[in-house]
Amino acid sequence: MRAIASYFGLAVSVHVFYLLFRDCPYFTLRFILLANIVWVFAGVAQVVWGKAIFSFLVSVRTTDDRGVTSLAPEPSYFAVMLVFISWVYFLVSDYRPANYLWLMILVNALCVVFFAKSAFGLLLLLILFFGWFIYNFRYPSRLFFLWCGVVGLGAMAAGLLYFDFFPSSRLVALIQRALADPLLLIFKDASLNARASHVVIPLYGAWQDFFIPHGFSYYQLHSEGLVKYFNGFFWYGYAGSRIMSSVAAPIYELGWLAFFFFFSLFVSFMATGRGWVINLSIMFFFLVGAVPISFPLVGAVIAIVNVAKPDKCLLECK
Repeated sequence: MRAIASYFGLAVSVHVFYLLFRDCPYFTLRFILLANIVWVFAGVAQVVWGKAIFSFLVSVRTTDDRGVTSLAPEPSYFAVMLVFISWVYFLVSDYRPANYLWLMILVNALCVVFFAKSAFGLLLLLILFFGWFIYNFRYPSRLFFLWCGVVGLGAMAAGLLYFDFFPSSRLVALIQRALADPLLLIFKDASLNARASHVVIPLYGAWQDFFIPHGFSYYQLHSEGLVKYFNGFFWYGYAGSRIMSSVAAPIYELGWLAFFFFFSLFVSFMATGRGWVINLSIMFFFLVGAVPISFPLVGAVIAIVNVAKPDKCLLECK
């Protein structure tokens, strides 16, 4: 039932955010800004008063070498929330956000690095900024080069400070392992091993069965048989009742019917004009990881690209 609710939740969130951004875009953006500030201040409160301060609201799952969770159960979900909100700011401004939106984007980036300390969140953040760079590179402005300098220098300074102040953190250890041997990193790190397994194993199972629909409750049992084909490479968290990858899940659960789902997503992005390839690519890389398809801001992004006029700002931009 939870899997069925995920697809229904996506449809509901797209519809709701479409109406909100069509009829009252400024109010909707202010509400998202307010939510953003609440999430950031919750993270600050955990840094100051301890990670368990909001345990009465949410089950906190983190360790000493990981970051804070804010109002999410894990640091990675905190990071995902901030990255998606930043993407909303880019989309409503045609990737030319006003100064106050840039301020929030940079605050979110710093929170992902220094508060959440999430490797997955950092990867999503890099993908988002790369998309912003490619989107504006063909038609650059003076402000674009200025913000390139700010983002570049800020990233270098943040990296140096992070390695200096948190040398024993999990994020530093993951970066060092990735530079040494990326494949070995996926094998040894439990979290990355689980994320990779929820992409590879369901896709392999779908391909092995000629993309016949498997339904919503068969994966946990089926994965136990599929994992043996990978000679022990996947060893952690592969047999969950829910497939974490929002790309692999529809392909495994719906089989060939997933074509219609992805085709509708493709068409909705393609009709938005300049930059649709970049937006669709960012969405693909975000969903292939552990971003659930029912995540409300996934629906918000799909709604925004369909409400905004091609090549125009939905709201304020520079």
